[in-house]
Amino acid sequence: MYEETDKKFLTKDLILLILKLVFLAIFIFIICWLFLRNNKGTVIKENDKDFIININAMKESAFEYFTKENLPSKNGQSIKLTLEEMINQKLLIDFTNNGQTCSLNESYVQATKTADENYALKVNLKCQEKEDYIVTTIENKDIVCQTCEKENPTETDTPISDNTSTNTEVQNKPVSSNSSSTSSKSTSTKVTTKVVTKVTYHYTWHSFCGQSCDNSKVKYYEIVQYGPWENGRSKNPGYENKCENVVKNEYCKTKTQEYFSNCTVPADTTNNSHSFTLEVPFDSANNPYVVRTSYYSSISDYQSYLDAKKNKPTDNFTQTFPNLTPTEMMNSALKNNNFTILSENHSLSNKTLTLKYNLQINNKNNVTPYYSSKLGYNVMFIPLKITVSAKLTDTCFTDLADNAYKYKDYGIYSSTLYQTCYHRKVQYKWVSENELANYLNQGWSKTGKTKTETI
Repeated sequence: MYEETDKKFLTKDLILLILKLVFLAIFIFIICWLFLRNNKGTVIKENDKDFIININAMKESAFEYFTKENLPSKNGQSIKLTLEEMINQKLLIDFTNNGQTCSLNESYVQATKTADENYALKVNLKCQEKEDYIVTTIENKDIVCQTCEKENPTETDTPISDNTSTNTEVQNKPVSSNSSSTSSKSTSTKVTTKVVTKVTYHYTWHSFCGQSCDNSKVKYYEIVQYGPWENGRSKNPGYENKCENVVKNEYCKTKTQEYFSNCTVPADTTNNSHSFTLEVPFDSANNPYVVRTSYYSSISDYQSYLDAKKNKPTDNFTQTFPNLTPTEMMNSALKNNNFTILSENHSLSNKTLTLKYNLQINNKNNVTPYYSSKLGYNVMFIPLKITVSAKLTDTCFTDLADNAYKYKDYGIYSSTLYQTCYHRKVQYKWVSENELANYLNQGWSKTGKTKTETI
C-alpha cells in the first residue's frame, strides 16, 4: 500500500515538472517573438557604428520625452518632435555622424497611437546622404505620467487563493489494523508544496487628475500676427518701427532748344580776340542750363539762323545784310579750324539767360569775306550753335532712385538722401495646441516659445 502511494506522488511531481518546462519554453518563445516584432522596422546597417549610436540615443530620448501628457490621445493621431526641438529642449546634445552634420528638421521622432492602445514610435535620422529609421512600440503599461502625483503605496491584506497551499510538511504516521495486534513497519514521507502569494497595492490619485492625466497639463504656443507696413513712426504700444536710408530723385520732363548766334567782325581785323553776348528769354523757374556750345555743322544751320532773323525785320543783322543767303554766309564764316572758344559764362536774371563768350581767331584759311554795302567793307562771320535745356516744372515729381528705370523720358535734376520710417501692428497671443491650427490658417505664425500650464 505504501509503495503505491509513493508511486502516485512521484508520477504527479514528474507531470508538474514537465508542465513547468513547457510553460518556460512558451514564455521564452513569446519574449523572442515580441523582440523581433518591435524591431522589425530596423533597416540600419550594423557596420555604421556612429549612425547606430546616434539613432539609439534619439530612441532613448524619445522614450523619456513621450510620457503620458506628451503622447497623442486619439487613435491614428501622431505627435512629432524634430532633432532641432530635441536639442533645444536639452533631450540631446548636437552630434555628428562620421564627421558629417545631421539634418535638424528631417531627423525626428514620432509617436502614433494604435488601435491596441499602444504607441508606434518611429525614429528617423538623416545625415547628409544617409537616411534610416527605427520602428518600435511604446507599451501602454510602461507609460509614465509625470504630472500626476501618487500617495505612498500601502500594502493590503494578502489574499491567498483557494488553490494555493502553504509550505507544509506532512508526516505519515503508522496505521494500526483493527484485526491485528501486530504493527507494520512505519514509513515517513516529506511533501513540500509552494505557496503563491499575491500582493496588491492601492494608489490614490489626486483629484485634479481624475481617472486619467490627459487633461492635467495643457501645452500652449506663443503666436504672432503682423499688420501691413504704414508710413511714419508710431509711439503706441504694440507697434513695430523700422527706418531705412533711401535716395530720392527729382524727375522732370525736359525741354531742349537750339539757338543759332553769330559774331560779325571786319575781314581785315588784326584783333584776334573777340567776345559777344547772347540773351535768351527763359522763365527762371524752369532752371535752364547750357547742354553744349558747338560750331555750325551744315548748310541747314545757316538757313535756320537766317530764318530766325527774317522773322525780326527790325533786327540790326537783318537790316545790315538784307540779301545774305545761307551759302554766302557759310563761305564767309569761320569754321571750327579757324577759331577757338576760350571761355563762356552763363547767368539767369529777370527771366533772361545771358550767355557770354570769348573767342580766339586762329587763321582765316578758306574764308571768303562778304562785302556789306551798308557797312562799306568786307566782313567775316563767327557762328555758334548753343543747345539749352530746361525742366518743365509742372511735370516734376520725387521718387526713389531705384525707380529711375521707369522714367526714361525724364531728366534727373536733384538727388536727396532721406530717412524713411514705417510702422506696423504686432499682436502676440498664447493658444492651446487644439487652437493652433485654426490660428495658423488665419495668418498667424509660431514664435517658437511654448509653455505648459496645469488646468
